[in-house]
Amino acid sequence: DYELIDEIVAEPEGGMQANPFEVYDELDKILCKEIKKYGKMSGDAIAKSRYQKFRKMDSVHGMVRKEAR
Repeated sequence: DYELIDEIVAEPEGGMQANPFEVYDELDKILCKEIKKYGKMSGDAIAKSRYQKFRKMDSVHGMVRKEAR
């Protein structure tokens, strides 16, 4: 598990165009959860967390480049 994705937003049957408000509600729940999580953290803690996440992304990208050779 590379932990690159924070959350997956489920789409309703038929896609977003079939029921956009269902997707909006799901996005609202996810965003509220993230705002609460980051609201409890200091700016330094948020920066460190994001830095670590992007370092993981870079290491995964490096592995993919090596495998493609």
